[in-house]
Amino acid sequence: MNMYSNHQTFSVIHQAQDWCMDFVVDGPNWMTFKQQNFLELSTDYPGVSMQPQTCAQLGMTATHISPLYGVQSRTYVDANTGVNVTSSYWMRP
Repeated sequence: MNMYSNHQTFSVIHQAQDWCMDFVVDGPNWMTFKQQNFLELSTDYPGVSMQPQTCAQLGMTATHISPLYGVQSRTYVDANTGVNVTSSYWMRP
């Protein structure tokens, strides 16, 4: 990960529940998004951890459909930070 780039990739994983979310974030406010998003996820899903590796690198390679959004991957503009976000959902095979 290049800390000086506006294009960042990271994941949030819940080892105990065997799921993982990849994030690709584009925009100058990527760090604000990353911090706010992790705070929200760690509140909603205690036990998650943020990782610099992708979900595949962490062994989560089976596609997973988000119960909240009903999709495996989605792209959106975060309303709070203005960054473009693509998130993908994975689980252990």
